[in-house]
Amino acid sequence: MHELDSLTVAPTDWVDIARAHKTQGFDYLDFLSVRELDSGEFTLTVHLLDPTNERRIMLEGTWATEDGAQIPSLSEVFAGARWHELEASELFGLDFVLPNGSVLTSGGNEPFIASEPALRSDYALAPRLDNEWPGTNEPGLAPDHPRRKRKRAVPGNPATWEPAHD
Repeated sequence: MHELDSLTVAPTDWVDIARAHKTQGFDYLDFLSVRELDSGEFTLTVHLLDPTNERRIMLEGTWATEDGAQIPSLSEVFAGARWHELEASELFGLDFVLPNGSVLTSGGNEPFIASEPALRSDYALAPRLDNEWPGTNEPGLAPDHPRRKRKRAVPGNPATWEPAHD
């Protein structure tokens, strides 16, 4: 595999640079990734492939979202970009401006987007809270039986997510 080139892209040129690379043979969007910086900004990375000539390139752009910046969607250039942007929207709360002018956001204005950002790390999944975690009780014993196992937290859930069960 050939060397990986990297290009830093200004937010205003995001879609145009991606389109230009597609016309140069980079017609396969491998992934779109987001990294949150300590400054509160977000860096988007897009990995593009040219399968014919075995070339690849990374495009990176940085957005300051506290200013209300919206990220232009790459879905008009790469059809598969919308799925990656939906994931980034739900994980990081980013807003992507679609080609028709609407905004793909984790707020739920698109029909296939949940009203709650279920992929966000600070979102408690209802089934984890509502169901007894396996191993909490001995099989076949009533919840008030004296040989009941001690109550344990659900692995991966912060204490603030735990339901008020007694």
